[in-house]
Amino acid sequence: MVFTIQIKKEIIMNKFFKKIIWLIIISPAIYLAIVWNKLPEKITVNFNGQGNPDRYGSKTGLIIGIGVIIAIASAIWILMPLVYKIDRKKRAVENKARLLRMAFAICTFMSFVACVLINS
Repeated sequence: MVFTIQIKKEIIMNKFFKKIIWLIIISPAIYLAIVWNKLPEKITVNFNGQGNPDRYGSKTGLIIGIGVIIAIASAIWILMPLVYKIDRKKRAVENKARLLRMAFAICTFMSFVACVLINS
């Protein structure tokens, strides 16, 4: 009885993850579109050891960086839950839900970092 309740909870959580993850993944692009007009034409790209800016770039370069982060997060979300299929010993099948949660956490973290990069 407890086992079936746990399985139902996992199914509900998996559906929740699958519905909300794409919003989380594209949130940096949405945030960039919102603040685009407020960004200066020249943005800081790199800081030296003392924390002073030492390299600048255009704000259009930010689109490429955010696009790369979104592409990597999308690839992680699509591929990480499939990792259990390449396990030769077939021990990773029970970790399928754990891999989905890890992919969700990684994608959420990457989106957060991308939003912080836009804001800085």
